Amino acid sequence: MTKKKSIATKLLIALAALTLISCCFLGSTFARYTSGGSGTATTSVAKWDVSLVGADSLTPTFADLSPEPKPYTPGTSRTNSTGKVKVAELSNAGEVDALVTFTFDATATITYSDGGNFASIAPGEYKPGAESEVQDLFSIKLYYSTETDSAEAATNAMESGKTKVSLTAGSGKVYVYAEVIWASNDKGSGSDPGEAADKLDTWVGENVESISFKISYIAEQKFEEPAGD
Repeated sequence: MTKKKSIATKLLIALAALTLISCCFLGSTFARYTSGGSGTATTSVAKWDVSLVGADSLTPTFADLSPEPKPYTPGTSRTNSTGKVKVAELSNAGEVDALVTFTFDATATITYSDGGNFASIAPGEYKPGAESEVQDLFSIKLYYSTETDSAEAATNAMESGKTKVSLTAGSGKVYVYAEVIWASNDKGSGSDPGEAADKLDTWVGENVESISFKISYIAEQKFEEPAGD
């Protein structure tokens, strides 16, 4: 009886081993089909091309400027301007709309005739108390047009660092003009019929070679590509 059980156990083990072996053969024989492949996802980059047109952009030269020649008249401001001169032309040849902002100095930089500075100039019979009195005589204003390149068309006033001009992709342009203004300091001229203001203007004419204002711009992307939600 014990021998029969032993034989039966051995037969069961042998059967199990054969079953496993046959499963291995069947498994490799009837494996499922598989396929594969690979590719590359590509997007082109929207071109950015906002640039100045002309070699002299942002470096204009104005004609000589002098004060208003008329004598002081109560209630009237004496000012004289260079007139509008083209300072920049910007073109957007890219594929993205842009916003352009111009920044310009509020205070003039003074270059003196003797090559020195305000402090180095001898007082003489008259000299203003501070260089700021000279700087306050002068200001610059910028105007722009996006349609026509002319001083007459440039009627949109710019505020330094704040005015944003839109340039359409592929065709947008902006024409920027500026004028420098000499405004005689007639704040106290009511008591001396313009005498002090005239002295200051004359001192400037005798001692100042030129005045200048820095101008710069920054162009920024207006919209994303493709347009967001």
